[in-house]
Amino acid sequence: MINSVIVAILAMVSIQSFLFAYFLLSKGMKDAKTKTLIAFTVVLGLHFINLILGRIINNYEGYVLSWILLASYGPLIFLYTKFFTGRFKTGYWFYLIVPLYPLILWVFTDKLHRESSADTYIDTWASLPIYGSLLVLLILSLLSIKNHKNSSNSRWLYYLIFSFLVITSFHLIVLFSYSSGKTLIAQLLNIFESLYILFFVTGMVYTAMSHPSMFVDLKSIKDVILHPNKYVYNGLSEEETIKIIEKVNLYMTEEMPYLDSELKLSVLSNEIGINKRFISQAINEREKQNFNEYVNSYRVDHAIEILNDAKRDIRIFEVMYEVGFNSKSSFNTSFKRITGQTPTEYRNKVLSDAGMTSNVG
Repeated sequence: MINSVIVAILAMVSIQSFLFAYFLLSKGMKDAKTKTLIAFTVVLGLHFINLILGRIINNYEGYVLSWILLASYGPLIFLYTKFFTGRFKTGYWFYLIVPLYPLILWVFTDKLHRESSADTYIDTWASLPIYGSLLVLLILSLLSIKNHKNSSNSRWLYYLIFSFLVITSFHLIVLFSYSSGKTLIAQLLNIFESLYILFFVTGMVYTAMSHPSMFVDLKSIKDVILHPNKYVYNGLSEEETIKIIEKVNLYMTEEMPYLDSELKLSVLSNEIGINKRFISQAINEREKQNFNEYVNSYRVDHAIEILNDAKRDIRIFEVMYEVGFNSKSSFNTSFKRITGQTPTEYRNKVLSDAGMTSNVG
């Protein structure tokens, strides 16, 4: 009965851990800080799945994986804290060798066996070094956020680290109870420990859903303010924006809607059947222009084709209207931005190169 309760709780912990990782992945955040947090939550989910297997399979031989996953918590939390506070140094990757310790014990010594449960006994070679390193790294993580000035988002870090300190301390008590032969007490304490872990993971999921800004550090907030990206929440992938801009470019080339001086983003959206915000995002991200600059670039290209025809007798203002401009200043500005010359200067050079007399205006 007690074992069934623990298994049920651990199953909920695993499910919520993977849901939390999926939430972070779905936001498309690819910074090192977020990747580290995703790794942490995936490790959490895998760890408890492995513990469940150990409780439902007789003579389970996969406990070495639990030791490796357990040894990963400390380094991942420490690295996440350093990324979060902007104090990461390359040398900190060294801490990722900690999870190799139980693997080395298992492969090269007889100090750790596949059937050695990570949650039912304590010994000198496995439990003490692994739990000891976890406690040390949690304390180092706590000290590293002591002077972090972003007090609002630091609450999330304190929650993460303090919760894991409580979980680790609680689990050590459970281990000592098992080692002392007090199995029933250890099992009851194990239920309370599992409930606390469930509370911890549920808290993570709730925080992610209700206060996503808690996962953004001060530096990231400054970057968003100084270098805003209004499309960050649109959810378009790079592949999707490429497909959209290809469709828009093809339509602009074949149908030449830019010749209409009244062309607007909403009109183009209706004509090609793509949401106008997605079109705007694709133009901005792929062409590095806003919509007006993008349309005017086609108008200028068309004007260049006309002006390159030296035999054609045409005036500048006629070209302006023919390609879709209805303002001379806008025509001159856009043309010079692209060619480095005004339309008049460009036409005069074309005529001069052709040995003809200039007659533009």
